[in-house]
Amino acid sequence: MRSRLLWSACIVVVAMTVTFSVLAVIAATRQSTEGGVAVVPGASATLKIGDVAPTNFELARLGGGDKLHLRAAIAGRPAVINLFASWCSACAAELGAFARVSRLFGSSVAFVGIDTNDSDPDEAQQLLRSAGARYPVGIDTSSLLVARTYGVSALPVTFFVSASGHIADEVLGRQTVASLKRRVDELMKASSRTRT
Repeated sequence: MRSRLLWSACIVVVAMTVTFSVLAVIAATRQSTEGGVAVVPGASATLKIGDVAPTNFELARLGGGDKLHLRAAIAGRPAVINLFASWCSACAAELGAFARVSRLFGSSVAFVGIDTNDSDPDEAQQLLRSAGARYPVGIDTSSLLVARTYGVSALPVTFFVSASGHIADEVLGRQTVASLKRRVDELMKASSRTRT
């Protein structure tokens, strides 16, 4: 009886070890590291690169004021749409990069933040203010209309949308200044090719 219990315990330990090893290999093959930060392509469960980016959203604006109309905010320009929340530490850590790169590209690229299911929008506003972010930010409330439409289940997520309105790239994970700038440069090149 005792040997059977010991044998069963050994089988469980081996099975758990194999399972965790397989999951680690899967995660390692899906992740790439940019500047020491792990990012995972394929941030959307429903949209693919090349799909038309959904933009028909009218959202309350973080901090009040007129509603944010996503389609009008992008207005035919290349766009960077970042879904984040104040409770997400990786989101807070990347806001400075978004603020810096958005200033670098100015009005040639539309940067838009989507504060997603945030229990403390005031904290989100403070994080953006501290980071120096000046781009428009809409609120995706607990209904998660934007997050569900974009197929997002984890944060932070960033979508890079071409001037023609198609998803050019998508990233799940924290962006650095270098990785974000590189992706926006690629977005600008792709958008200029589609115009000519």
